Amino acid sequence: MTELRLIALRDQLDTMLDEATRAKLSYRDLVALICRREIDSKLTRRISRRFKYAHFPMHRELDDFDFSAQPSVDEVQFRELESCRWINHGDNILLLGPPGVGKTHLAIGLGRAAIHQDYDVKYTTSLALAASLSEARDRGTLDRVLHHRIVIAIRGESYRLREKRQAGMVPNTASIGAEPADEGEGQHASA
Repeated sequence: MTELRLIALRDQLDTMLDEATRAKLSYRDLVALICRREIDSKLTRRISRRFKYAHFPMHRELDDFDFSAQPSVDEVQFRELESCRWINHGDNILLLGPPGVGKTHLAIGLGRAAIHQDYDVKYTTSLALAASLSEARDRGTLDRVLHHRIVIAIRGESYRLREKRQAGMVPNTASIGAEPADEGEGQHASA
C-alpha cells in the first residue's frame, strides 16, 4: 500500500475493517469509506505541506482580526480578498503601514485562506521582498513582477499604543493622522 501511496489505508485498514463489521457495511460502502479516508488523509497532508512551505511566522486568521480597532482597514475588501480571486488574476498583495497596525496578521490570514483553497503560498517580509525586487530589476523582469499588484496602505495607531492608552499608560489625546508608510514597511503574501 505504501507503493501505491495509500497512506491512510496502510495506517487505518484494521480500524476501517472493524468499523465496517460493526456497522454491517456492504462491500460498496466499505470501499467508499476507504476512499473517503484516503482522500481526506491526502488533503490533510497536502495542506500541512503547504503551511510548512509558506513559512508563516505565527498562526493568524482573518476571523480573529479586529477590524473595528483599525478603521483604515476595509473589512469588506479583505473578505473579498479572502475569496482568492486576486490569485486567479495573477495579482500579489502588498500591505504597507507603520509597525503594529496589523499587516502581518492580515497577510497571514489571506495566505491561510489561499492554502485552504488549494494554492501554494510564500510569506515574506518587506526586506526579503526588496531583495527579490532588486534581483528582478537586475534580471530585467521587474516590470512583470510589479504589473499585477494590490497595494493596501494601513494607517492609524499600532495595537501596542492602543493597549497602552486603554491601560492608562499613555494619555488619551486626539490622534493625529498617521504618516504614510515608508516603502520599507510592509508584509507581502503571494500565491
